[in-house]
Amino acid sequence: AVASIRLRAAAEGQALRAGERLVAPPSGVVLPLRVPSALPEGFPPSLREGAHGHFTAYNPSLLSGGGGGFTLVLRFSNYNFCDSEGPKLTFGDNLAAAGGALMSFVATLRVRGATDSTGEGWSVWHEVSALFPVSEAASVSGPEDPRAIAWRGGVLVF
Repeated sequence: AVASIRLRAAAEGQALRAGERLVAPPSGVVLPLRVPSALPEGFPPSLREGAHGHFTAYNPSLLSGGGGGFTLVLRFSNYNFCDSEGPKLTFGDNLAAAGGALMSFVATLRVRGATDSTGEGWSVWHEVSALFPVSEAASVSGPEDPRAIAWRGGVLVF
């Protein structure tokens, strides 16, 4: 997002800062990646049996990892509209399917390159997920719709 803002500003005639260069964004590529069907490493044992429904990965952010690889940062949640448990059309449908506790985690998956179809290191990102504790006793808990961008040598999650 930051790069596209700078590209747009440069295209509108604003000068680039010293050391910056205008780089056209690459054309779109369809990645043959499938998020693993196994639960991510570090997923709480108390949730593995399905008492709170089916957890699904979605809303990915893509972070460059150098060498052609990248990292996906995803929401892993039982609040979803997948119909593996029957159609869930409303908040109430989701709450019922989740046994009264809608929960979300932030997970990561490292991908070696554009031809990698499975990735590696599928895990809950505990340092981020811990900032938004999950509770089996709450109606809604955990991070809602996290996004990530590379920022100044680190990762900014919002």
